[in-house]
Amino acid sequence: MRQRSHGILLLFICILFSWQISSPLLADEARDSAQITKPKKRRQIVTPRRTVPPPVKKEEESDRILVGHRFLRNGVLDFPFTSPYINSSLAASMATISVAGAAQDIKSVGLSPTVTGQFDIAGVGVEIGTQLSELFGSDSYSAYVLGAGLDYGFSGGLRFPMIREDSWVLTPAVFYTWDKGLSFSPLAAADNAINDPSQAIGSNLISRSNSHQLRPSLLGAYAASAIVGLTGEIGLGFNYSTLSSPSTYNVVRLGFGIDLDMASSLGVPIGISGFYRNDVPLKTTNTASPLVGAGLYEMVNKNFNFGIEATKLITNTPTLSLLLTLTAYY
Repeated sequence: MRQRSHGILLLFICILFSWQISSPLLADEARDSAQITKPKKRRQIVTPRRTVPPPVKKEEESDRILVGHRFLRNGVLDFPFTSPYINSSLAASMATISVAGAAQDIKSVGLSPTVTGQFDIAGVGVEIGTQLSELFGSDSYSAYVLGAGLDYGFSGGLRFPMIREDSWVLTPAVFYTWDKGLSFSPLAAADNAINDPSQAIGSNLISRSNSHQLRPSLLGAYAASAIVGLTGEIGLGFNYSTLSSPSTYNVVRLGFGIDLDMASSLGVPIGISGFYRNDVPLKTTNTASPLVGAGLYEMVNKNFNFGIEATKLITNTPTLSLLLTLTAYY
């Protein structure tokens, strides 16, 4: 009985010893199997994000800018650039005409609205425009003698960029203008009625005229600095008109100007210009038509300028004109 008890006790000790040995092995095996079946997380390599700076917006280039100087368009000299633009202007003029034998001087006033635009087509500046002009006597005597007149017409031009350097350009151009006029003078009508009654009826009281002008030119510009710019032109004007009879009037046109761009370098939004133009006739029997003027323009928006110009025609019939101009460059 005692030996049997000892055998049972020995068997229990063996079972307990084997369980203690196998438990860690089973735990290790379970851990290994769990590691095998459990998906491993992939390590993500995080690269620092590179911040790309926003693109720097460059100022729009224009061919009317030379060495930082912005050239301004005026109503007297032809613009020597192919830059697209739209211009609207209104001119008011006053003239005094002295006629030998007249009771007094004849005074006239006129208004001339114009609209002109230029488009860049394959590098060539294509200009089109329309103009209207009204002229009438400013007092009763002048109104009786001079009467009233109306002119309207169209114009076109082509500018070809030939030479462009950093500070100067040369631009050949050709311009064409067609103009039609209607005028009525009470004095002329009364004179016709007295001398030839047949002239005092119907449309004969109104004088009609047609004129055509073809003008090839060479235009130039030079920027002495960001403030000072110089312009010039030389050309031939071939004029053909019909009033009482066909006539021709051919001239050599000379002109030069200076403008100051106070906005680009000084920060003052003002532009100033001065200009001179003269149409010298090829026939010595005709007289020249020298014209001088100056302009003042605001340049708050450098591509949208409003200004006022004053011009004076220095002839036997001196004429003073004031012009309001608005130009948008695009």
